[in-house]
Amino acid sequence: MTFDIWVQDQQIIIDKLNINYKIAGKGRCILILHGWGSSSERWQETAKILSQAGFKVVVPDLPCFGKSVEPPFGWSMGDYAEFVLKFAKELNLDKFFLIGHSFGGRIAIKLGAVYPEKIQGLILVGAAGIESARGFKSKIFLFLAKLGNSLFSLPLLKKLYPRARKTIYLLARTKDYFEAEGVRKEIFKKVISEDLTTFLSQIKTPTLLVWGKKDRLTPLKHGYLMKEKIPNSTLEVIPNFGHALNLECPQKLATAIIKWLKTL
Repeated sequence: MTFDIWVQDQQIIIDKLNINYKIAGKGRCILILHGWGSSSERWQETAKILSQAGFKVVVPDLPCFGKSVEPPFGWSMGDYAEFVLKFAKELNLDKFFLIGHSFGGRIAIKLGAVYPEKIQGLILVGAAGIESARGFKSKIFLFLAKLGNSLFSLPLLKKLYPRARKTIYLLARTKDYFEAEGVRKEIFKKVISEDLTTFLSQIKTPTLLVWGKKDRLTPLKHGYLMKEKIPNSTLEVIPNFGHALNLECPQKLATAIIKWLKTL
């Protein structure tokens, strides 16, 4: 059957912020939290398969991304978690399955640990949040992020600042930080500095971990660590694919999720 899987973009006001979201299908609800710099649009194929399997799929553009407005200040993971709860309440989503990808996985981890009564099942896809054993490049970034403009305020270095900043951030694989501006940059600094490892053991909700074997942004070893730390968790590794499973292999991702949901 051919159909437009999305109901047209919906808007809702949460704490005076205009939030865009998309919705598809009917049945038990799956709420998806996208990654950094992403949006609901990038989950279209996965949502289509999930909705055809008999689920209602809701995907908000998180504040600062997609068609949603940015928050008035640099939010922390706690602020984003509170937003998701308010969003779910406004849509009358009493209980739901929660998918969090990458940055969205950070939010999902916090929600799973602190608000288990809302979540029927937790799915973490290439989730970020483990900041242990930082490499040399990450240490460079954190050092520069803290120093900010003051590092290149000296007369001899001032002219080199734009080029040097771009080069160092790209070498440290922090392109997202370099390209971010204003509130988004403040959010990124807060996000990358928060280690959520201690929250993992607090998650009591049944949890599926889905990881691309070739994921370089959130390496597979993070998936194994989460499997070790989260009680009642299952790890599904998808060979030959990387971090953006929703774009690289939506069918494989959705199939793994549906198979697991049927066990609950």
